[in-house]
Amino acid sequence: MKLAIVIPYRDRYEDLKDLHEPLRESLSEIDHSVIVSEQADEEPFNRGLANNVGMEYAIENGFTHMVTHDVDSIPILVDYSECPHIARLCGIFNGKCTPHGNMGTYMGGIVMLSKEAAIKVNGYPNAVFGWGHEDDILRMRAHNSGVKIEYRAGFYKVRPHDRDMSKFWENGGLISKNFNRLGGLSDIKKYCTTLKSKDKFGIRIKFKCKKNRPKIS
Repeated sequence: MKLAIVIPYRDRYEDLKDLHEPLRESLSEIDHSVIVSEQADEEPFNRGLANNVGMEYAIENGFTHMVTHDVDSIPILVDYSECPHIARLCGIFNGKCTPHGNMGTYMGGIVMLSKEAAIKVNGYPNAVFGWGHEDDILRMRAHNSGVKIEYRAGFYKVRPHDRDMSKFWENGGLISKNFNRLGGLSDIKKYCTTLKSKDKFGIRIKFKCKKNRPKIS
């Protein structure tokens, strides 16, 4: 297994710094690289597109598996071993079960995808701006594509942070009407431009959303 840790990121330097060493220790016996996928514009944060940007780089550079990994979630005891499908790695945050329990529908936080599974489900949506929903869409895409989801009970410590819920309900309505028009791994270049570099945290990919990107309405 060659593993890429994809961290969707913007303006969370202290979280990224605190995650760096515990993550490195958790993966000390696994061939891995960290990809920080940074949104470098003023649009509402787009976690799905950030994940896709990092996963596209990973696939193009020979990684066999990818983990989309929230920047504020510090691993305590986690199974990062390979899977042939999709695996939700987080089960316990700060001593509490994920929503709906360890075998529930929650797909946020930390998720592993094999290269084959990521391509088959077309990754995350590109057109969802603002907090929430992109993880639910990944779960529904997996279900519709017949890709198995494995639930692991990994332990994480999560740093407190604010969530911008301003577009949550609006996005829910848009998604329900436009589920097949949200983009994914196959059309990232329609949505953003990217610039790649390296820094002390790993590979840094900065992306900016295109003004003339596809819209949902």
